[in-house]
Amino acid sequence: MSLETLVTELTETGLDSLNSDKLRELKRVCKRDGGIHVVSVFKVLLNALTKEHAQIRISCLQAVNELFRRSHQFRLLVVAELPHVLALVFGAYQRPLPRPHEYAAKLKQLAAEFMYAWVEKYGAAYQRLVIGFRFLRYVERVDFRAAARAFRRNDPVQIERLRAIKLENKNEYMLRSLLAIRADFLAMRPAVEEALWMLNSCFAILIPDIADLFADPGHSHTEDNDADIDEIMAVMAVNRHAVDIDVNPGRILETEEDNGNAAVYDVIRDYLRLCVTKYEPQLRAWTERLTRLDDSIDPELSTQLESVRKLRSRVVDVVPKCADLGVDLSFLQADSGGLCDDKSEDEFEDVPADFYKTRNTSGKRPTLSESLGGHRHKRHAVFSLLGEPGLESDPTYIRPELLRKLQPQSQATQQVGAGDTTRRNSIEDRLRQTAPVVEYGPDLMYWGQDTVDANTSGLEIRHRFLGSAREEATLSGKATDSLRKRAVYYSDVMAGASGIQSDGRREIKACRAPLKGGRLCPRRDLLKCPLHGPVIDRDEAGRPQGGFIAEDSPPPADSTPRQSTVATAETVNELEWRDWEALVNQRNPPPSSQQKAKKKKEPPAKSALVDIRKNKPVWTFYLWTTLKLYATMAAQQSQAPSLGISTAFAKHKLLELIDTDHARIVVPFHLDWRASSLRVLLGVSTTVALLLVVNGAYVLAQGQPQQSRGIASIVEAGSILLSMLGAAWVLSRESRLEAHELDKRLGAVAGEIREWTGTYADLRTPQLPTVTTYMALRDGVWRDVPTLLLVKDDVIALGYGEAAPCKVALRTSELAELVLTRGQALTPESMRSWLGQTCRLWDPQTTGHHTMAGRVLFLVLDTPLRSHLEQIARHHQRTDKSVLQNQLCVVVRLVMLRILPAVALAAVVANAVIYGVVDVGQRSQHRMAVEAVIGKTAYVLFPFACTALWPVYWIAVRIFTNACEVVLFDTLQRSKTEYEDMEDIDEFDVEALPPTKDITVGIGAILERMRWLWMNCDYRNLSRSSNLSETLGNITVICSIDKEGTIAEPFCTPEQIVVPDADEEDYAILDLAEQQVGSDLRTFIIDEGWEKYLPSLRPLGLNCGLNTLAHRLGKLRIDTTHKRHNCMRQRGKILSSQDTCLCKISRAIGFTNDDLSRFHMLKEVDVFAPFHKATELLNRKDICCAASFTSAVFQAEDGPGQLQMLTDGNVELVLGMCLDYFDGSEIRPLSDRTMAMYYGLYLNALQQDLQCLAFAYRPLSLDARGLKWPGWGSAEQPGLGAQSAKANRQSIYVDITLESPVHEPPRQLAAVVQAPSELAGGRDAGRSEADEGDALADQGSVVDLPEHLAEAARLALLRSKSRFSQPTMPDREGGGLDYTSSDLRQFATEQAFLRDAVTEQIFLGLVTFAYDPKVDVCDFVEDLSIAGIRFVYFSKAKGRQSKSFAERLGLETDWNTCILLSSVADSSYDDSVDDGYVEDHDIKAQLPRGIESIRSHLKEVDDIPLQISLFAECTPDSTREMINIFQENGDIVCCIGSALKDANTLTFAAADLAVGIEPIPHFNWIAHGSTQAVAEAGAATRSAALSGHDGANDGSISTSGALVTQYALGAALTCIPCPLFLQHDTSLYTLMQVISEARRLVGCIQQSAALLVASCLALVLVNLVSALCLLPPALTGFMLLWVLWVVVPLLGTALLFVPHDENIMSTMPLKNQDHVGDMPRFAVYALIRMLPPVVLTILVYVTALEKLLADVPHLGRLAGVFGRADWLVLDREQQWALLAAQAFAMVAFVFHAVCVSSTLMYRTRSCLEYVPFRNLAWIAASALCLLLTCVFAALLLAFGDARIGRVAWYTYLIAFAGPLALLPLQDMCKLHDKKRWTRLQKLAKLEFKTKLGQHSPL
Repeated sequence: MSLETLVTELTETGLDSLNSDKLRELKRVCKRDGGIHVVSVFKVLLNALTKEHAQIRISCLQAVNELFRRSHQFRLLVVAELPHVLALVFGAYQRPLPRPHEYAAKLKQLAAEFMYAWVEKYGAAYQRLVIGFRFLRYVERVDFRAAARAFRRNDPVQIERLRAIKLENKNEYMLRSLLAIRADFLAMRPAVEEALWMLNSCFAILIPDIADLFADPGHSHTEDNDADIDEIMAVMAVNRHAVDIDVNPGRILETEEDNGNAAVYDVIRDYLRLCVTKYEPQLRAWTERLTRLDDSIDPELSTQLESVRKLRSRVVDVVPKCADLGVDLSFLQADSGGLCDDKSEDEFEDVPADFYKTRNTSGKRPTLSESLGGHRHKRHAVFSLLGEPGLESDPTYIRPELLRKLQPQSQATQQVGAGDTTRRNSIEDRLRQTAPVVEYGPDLMYWGQDTVDANTSGLEIRHRFLGSAREEATLSGKATDSLRKRAVYYSDVMAGASGIQSDGRREIKACRAPLKGGRLCPRRDLLKCPLHGPVIDRDEAGRPQGGFIAEDSPPPADSTPRQSTVATAETVNELEWRDWEALVNQRNPPPSSQQKAKKKKEPPAKSALVDIRKNKPVWTFYLWTTLKLYATMAAQQSQAPSLGISTAFAKHKLLELIDTDHARIVVPFHLDWRASSLRVLLGVSTTVALLLVVNGAYVLAQGQPQQSRGIASIVEAGSILLSMLGAAWVLSRESRLEAHELDKRLGAVAGEIREWTGTYADLRTPQLPTVTTYMALRDGVWRDVPTLLLVKDDVIALGYGEAAPCKVALRTSELAELVLTRGQALTPESMRSWLGQTCRLWDPQTTGHHTMAGRVLFLVLDTPLRSHLEQIARHHQRTDKSVLQNQLCVVVRLVMLRILPAVALAAVVANAVIYGVVDVGQRSQHRMAVEAVIGKTAYVLFPFACTALWPVYWIAVRIFTNACEVVLFDTLQRSKTEYEDMEDIDEFDVEALPPTKDITVGIGAILERMRWLWMNCDYRNLSRSSNLSETLGNITVICSIDKEGTIAEPFCTPEQIVVPDADEEDYAILDLAEQQVGSDLRTFIIDEGWEKYLPSLRPLGLNCGLNTLAHRLGKLRIDTTHKRHNCMRQRGKILSSQDTCLCKISRAIGFTNDDLSRFHMLKEVDVFAPFHKATELLNRKDICCAASFTSAVFQAEDGPGQLQMLTDGNVELVLGMCLDYFDGSEIRPLSDRTMAMYYGLYLNALQQDLQCLAFAYRPLSLDARGLKWPGWGSAEQPGLGAQSAKANRQSIYVDITLESPVHEPPRQLAAVVQAPSELAGGRDAGRSEADEGDALADQGSVVDLPEHLAEAARLALLRSKSRFSQPTMPDREGGGLDYTSSDLRQFATEQAFLRDAVTEQIFLGLVTFAYDPKVDVCDFVEDLSIAGIRFVYFSKAKGRQSKSFAERLGLETDWNTCILLSSVADSSYDDSVDDGYVEDHDIKAQLPRGIESIRSHLKEVDDIPLQISLFAECTPDSTREMINIFQENGDIVCCIGSALKDANTLTFAAADLAVGIEPIPHFNWIAHGSTQAVAEAGAATRSAALSGHDGANDGSISTSGALVTQYALGAALTCIPCPLFLQHDTSLYTLMQVISEARRLVGCIQQSAALLVASCLALVLVNLVSALCLLPPALTGFMLLWVLWVVVPLLGTALLFVPHDENIMSTMPLKNQDHVGDMPRFAVYALIRMLPPVVLTILVYVTALEKLLADVPHLGRLAGVFGRADWLVLDREQQWALLAAQAFAMVAFVFHAVCVSSTLMYRTRSCLEYVPFRNLAWIAASALCLLLTCVFAALLLAFGDARIGRVAWYTYLIAFAGPLALLPLQDMCKLHDKKRWTRLQKLAKLEFKTKLGQHSPL
C-alpha cells in the first residue's frame, strides 16, 4: 500500500477519531529506515490538509498531532511550515475554512487545543511556536481559554498535583477523625465498662455459673473438668460444627421477675437502655468510620478498631442475655429515638420504623436495633448462641433436635390474610402443572438474592493474601451472577434420528447451500442459517432433497418429498421456497466445485464524510445571478469613484523606492587609514622587512661555513610582508562590511516587505503620541498604517488635531487649494472655508464610509519613506570612535611616534658605535658592518614590525565581545524569569547593586554567533558600525525621548475620583490604587470612609461600567487594562483617557456584570465640536484634538420606556452641557461658583500632567410614537455575545457645528452646542428672573471661569436655542415628557434630535488619569545613578507637566533640574514669563532658555545643562542638538525611544547607541533571525544569512519571518539605526545587565592590550640590551613571531574570560575625552612591571650561552671572546650553541609572560584578593603556551648537536624562580594604582552627584 493511499484511508473516514491500525501503520512508516520517511509523510499529510473538506482536515490535524508529539524532525517540519498550517486549520491570513461549517468550528477548536499544548510543551525549544501563538491570539483573536482548560484538565502534572492535594486533604481529614474518635473513645470507655460490669454482676446474681449446667447431679463441680469445659466452650464458639451435648434437663433454671429480684431487673433495664440508646450507636458509628480509614495514616488504627469492635461486641452480647432472662424490651421501642442523659432530644432525628429492616436487605449483618424490632420470646440461657442473627440462613447449619422439640410450633406461621393465601396457592398450583421439573442446584439456591455473604461463620477470617473479611464482606456481583447460572447441554432424544452418536449426542448438520464461488455453505445451525434460511437436506451439489429439519416438532405424517414442477400462474402460490430454489438451480446451474473460486473483494467501509458538493444551479439561479451582477455594476457606476489603493500596489511602491535609494546609506569605517601612527607602523614594518632581506642575503653570501641565520632572516622578512598583506585584506574587508551594514539591513526589511502577505493587526491600545499611525484605505478597508508604509496616492482620514505624515492635499477637485506639509496639523480654521461646499469629496459620509464620519479625507502626494531614507543617509555620516579606541590610539601614537623613533635611533647609534669601536678599531673586521649595524638594528625593531598582524587580533576580539553581548541580550529577552537581587544585598541600601537574572550563556552559542559575524555583514545588530560592546561598556548618559509605551505604560490609569459632597456643599477627592490580589491586579479606593460617598459614586460607576461596553463584550476584567469598544477613535483624534476602558472604576465602586446586564444600549452618540470654544482652549493647552464626548442611551429591563443618557468626555465641553449637578442626595443648580471650583480642579490636573474626564447623565422621557428612526424600540435582544454586541451597536456621529450656517461666527456656532432644553423630569422646569440675576451677580466673583461656561451665558443660550437649533420651537404638549410626539416630528434627522438631547445634562463628577511608569523603571533610574550613568528625559510638555512625570520616575525636581529647550520666540510655547520659567528657584537659577543658548551657557557660565536629568518643551531637532552637545563634552549617549514613531529615527542615528522599544504590547510579530522564514519559493533571496540559527528576540530589527504585520514593518523601518530592540514586556534591567557585561569585556580588553604592548616593548629591550652587550640578538625573528603572534595573543584572549566583578556597576565610567591623561604614571608602572622580566631573560641568555660555548672560560669573558669574534665564520657547534641559548631565553620569557598575565586579571585587585587559578581559560592557555613553547624549542634543537646538559643549575633557577619572586612587585604597583584610581572615582562621583552652578545656593 502506497503512502498516499494509507493517508487517504486514514483521513477520509469522517469519524471523530483515527483508525488505530492505520495510525499504527503510519507510525511504522515514519520509523522505517531510521526515520528518513518523515519528510515524505509530512508532505503527504500537508497535501491532504489542503483538501477543501473540514472533516478531512480534522483527521489530518489529529495525525499531525500524533506525529508532532513523537518526532523532533516532524516538529521542525511543522514549525518551518507553520504559517501555512495555521492558515489551513485556523483560517488565518483571511483564508476561510472549508465546509461543513459545523466541522469547521470543531476544526478550529481542536487546532486551538493542539496549538496550546504544543506551546506549553515545546515553546521553549521552538520559538516560532510562541510567535505563531501570539499571532493567533492577538491578530487573529483566537480564543484559547477553552484550550487552556482542556490542557490543564489533561495535564499529567496538574492531575498528579490535584491528586496529591486531594490525597493529602483526605489523609489529614482521616487523621483528624481518628484523633477525635480516639479522644471520644477514651472518654466514653470507662462509662461503658462500668455499665457492662453492672450488667454482668446482675447476670451473676440471676444465673448460676454455666459449669453447673453440665455437671452430674451426683458429682460435685471440681477443677478437674475445667479443661473439658473450656474445650467445649471453644467448640461451641464455632457454629459450623455439630456438637453433641448431654444436657441434664433437671438442672435447667428458669428465672422470672418477682418482688425479690425486681431491683436487679430495674438496674438491668436502666443500664440496658444506656447500652442500646447511647453506647451501641456511638460504637457502631465509630466502627464504620474507622473501617473507612486508611491503615497508612496511623499504625495503631487496627488496634483502635479492634478495641472498638470488642467493646461493641460486649455491648451487643448483653441484649440477647437480657432477652433470655425474660426482660421486657418493649420499653426500648419508645426510647429508640435517642434517650440520652447528656444530650437533648433535639439533637436526634426521628428514624422510621422500617429503617433497619430496609437496611438489612443490603446483605449486611443486622444491627442491634433490628434485633429489638419486637418482643423476643424467652430462650434458654444455655443456648443463647442459637439466637445469633444470620445463623438460620447458614446452609451448613442444622437445627438441633432438642431445640425443635422445645420450640413451640404455633409460632411458625401467622393467620393473617388467610383468603389471599388460599387464592395465591391456587394460582401457584396451576403454574406448577405447566412448569418444568428441574432438579435442585446452586442456581435455585441463590436465586433472587442480590448479595451473598462471603463469610457466615461469625468469625473474622484473616487471609495472608486476600486480607481480612469483616462482617460486611460479600461476594462480588460477577461471582453472584455465576452462582445463578446453570450449564445445559443439548442432546437429541428423538428416536430414529440420524446422526446420533454413541454417547447419545447428535451432530449438527451443515447448511450446505451453494455459494457463488462454487463452494457450499459450511455454517452449522440448529434450525435456520442466517444467510440461506432453514437447514434442509441437500445433495452433494447443494440442491434441496427434502423438507427442512425441525428440531422442535415431530416429522410430518406424509414425509414423501415433493417433486419439482414448472412454475405457472396457477401453481406459483403453491410453490414453496425450496421449489423456487430448485427451479433457479436448474436454469442457472452453479459452477463446479473444482472450479477455482475467485477471491471476493470486501466492499470498502462506507465513509462518514458529509457531502459538500453543490447541486448544479438551475436556470433560475443563473438568471438571478446575472441580474444581481448587472445591478451591482450599475450601482458601482452610479456611486463615486473608488477610493484608496491595494496592499499589493503599496508594496510595489515601497520596494521600488527602497531598491533605488537604499544604496546611499553607507557608514565610513572607524579606522583612519591616513592616521600618522598607522603610516609609521606600515613604514617600520616595510623597513624592517627590507633590512632583514639585505642582512640575510649578505650573511648567505659571505658566511663561511654557511650560516643558517641568513635563510632565517629572509623567511622572517617574508613573514612580515605576508602579515602586512593579510592584515590589509582583513581591514579592507572589515571596513566594507561595516560600511554596508545599514544597506544590508534595509535590504532585509525590503525582503520582508516583499514576503508580506498583507496581514494587518488592530491597534489594541489607545491613541498614543508614540505610535504614529494613520487611518488609510487599503483594499477597501480602513486600516491603521504606520507613517513609513504610506505611499503616494494613499487616501488617509485625518482628524482635527492630527499632523500630516507628509505632503497631503484635501480630497477636492482642486488639490492645490488646501495642502498640508509634514508635521502641520489639521485645524478647524483651515477647514472653515470648505464647510459650505456642495460636493464634499473630503467628507467620508458622502463617499459611503459612514464609520469614518468626523474625519477629513486627504490624498497623499509623496511617499514618506523617501525623505526618511534621505535623512538617514545624511545624518548617519559619522566616524565617532569609542573610548577604548581613543585610548588605544593614544597608546599607539605614543609607541609609534615617540618610543619607536627613540629606540630606532638608539639602536642605530649603538650598533654603529660598537661596529666602529670594536669591530673596526680593535679587530679591523670591515665585513661585519652589514650584520652588526643593519641586522642587529632590524632585530631590535622586529617586535614593532610584528604588530602589523595585531589589527587582525583586535578585529577578532571585537567580534567576540560583540557576539557575547548579542547572545546575552538574546538570552535575557528569551528568559521569563524575574530580576532578583543577590542574597547578601540589603534592599534598603542606597548603594546596593542592581538586580540581575541568573542565566548561563553557553560558549557554543557565542562561538557560533562569532563565526557568523566574522563571515557576514551584521545587519541584525549593527555591531561594527555602532561599536556595540565598546559603546555599551562606556555609556555615560541614557536618554529617553518618549514616554507612553516606552518608560510608561501604554494605558493611562485612573488616579482620583472627584464627586460632589452633599454634606459640605463641596467636593470629595478619592484616591485610587492598584493592588495585587492573587494573580489579578485590582483597583481599589484607598481612602478611609469612602463608603459614605456611595450615593454620589453609584451613578458615576454606572456610567463607567455601561459606556465602555466591556460587560456586553464579556471583557469586564479586573486584572488587565484594555481599550474601549466604541467608535470614538474612528471619528477623530481623542485623548487616551477617552479610549481607555473604565470598567476597573466600575468594579472598584461595586458594580458587577449582573448589575450592568440589566441595561441595554439603544444608541451610541459620538459628539465632536471642532469649532467650539473648548477646542480652542485645548489647543492653547497644547492638547491637539477636537473637544468631544460620548453619550450612550440605555434602557433598563425593569423600566420599559425609561431611558438614561450617560456621558463622559472633555471637561469643558461636558460642563458646558450641564445646568445642574447631583450631590448624592438631590439635584442642585450648577452655579458659577461650583462651575469654577470644578474647572479649577481640571486646570490643576492639567498642570500635573494628568488627563481629566467629566461625567454627566440625563434621564430621557419621550413619546415613542413620535420616533421615526430605527433602533429606539424596546425589542432589543438581551445577553448578546461579543460579536453580536458589536454588530448590533448603533453608533451615530453628531457634529454640533457642521449643520449650522457657515456665516455664523465661532461663538454663535458654539452656542448651538451649549443651548440646553428644559430641565429633565425631577428638576425645576424653569428659573425665575431673580435666580438669573443672582447668578449674574455671582459671576463677577469667578475670574478664571471661561465666558462660555458662565451660568448667565448658558441660560442666555438656552433662551436663544430656537435661533440655531430648529426653525421653530416645538410645543410641549405632554406633561412630564421631555419630548412629545409633536416635538420629535419637528426634528428632520436623528442627528438633529440627538444634538438637542445631549444638552441640559446633570453633572456627576470628574476622574483624573495619569501615565504610570513601567514596572522596574523607577528602580532602573535609581540604579543608573549608582553605576555613574545619568538618566535624561526629554519631554515635549511644559515645565510643570514634565516635572510631574519626572517626580513619578524618581528624578529630582527642585533646584537646577529642568531646562526648557524651546526658544522664547516660539509662539507655541507662549508664557507670561519672558524666559518661560514660572517657579522661583528656576528663575533664580538663571537657567538657559532654548537649545541655542546651551553652548554659550556651558562656555561662559557653568555646566548645569550637562548635569540635569530633565529637558522640557523639546522637539526632535532640539533633542538631537542636545545629544550632540552631550557628545561634544565627552558623554557616550544611549537613546531609547518608541519603535513606531518615525520622528525618532534621526534621533536614533545621532546617538552613539540606540535602542528601539515596542510601545504597545500586542504588535510583537517581528520574527528576528533567518530560520523563521517559511520554506517557500524565493526564500533563498530573503535576508537569511545564518543557517540553523534561531535568532528570535535577539534584539535585532530584522523582521525575517512569516508572521509579520504592518506594525512590525513600520518598526523595522523606524529602527534602522538601532542596534538593539526591546520587546514591550522586557525589563530595562536587561539593558543594565548587558552594560555590566560590556564593562567587564572592555576592562578585559584594556588589560589584554596592556599585556601585548608591554610584551612588545620588553622584547625590544631584550634585543637592544643584548646588542649593547656585544652579543647577537637574544631572540631570533622566528622566536619573536612565536611570542608576539601566538603566546601573547593566547594569554590576552584568556584574560577575556575573567569572572565578573561584583562592584563593576558601582564604578564611574570614563568620558570620551582626555584619554590616558596620566600617561607618565602608567609609563612608570609599565617600566617597573616589565623591566625585571627583561633582566631575567638577558641573564638566562648569557648564562646559558656561556656554558654552551666551549671556548668561553667564564661569564666575564663572554663579551670579549664571542662578542669580538667574526660571526660570519661561526662553526656548526657555535651556531647550535647560540640557537640553544636563544631557545632558553625564549622559554624563560614565555614563562615570565605567563606570570605577568596572572597579575593582569584585574586592574586594582591583587593576587591575594583574586586567585588567578579561578580563571580556567587562563590555566588552559598558560599550560598550552608553555607546552607549545617547549615543543617549539625542542624542534629547533632537534637536528643540532647543542649540549644542553652543560647549562648550569642557576640558569634554571633564574628562569623559573625569578618571576615568582617578583610577583609582590607587581602587586605593589597595583596597590599604588588602586589608591590613585579610588581617589579619581570619588572625585568623579562627587562631580556626578553635584548640580551646583554659578547661580546655585551654597
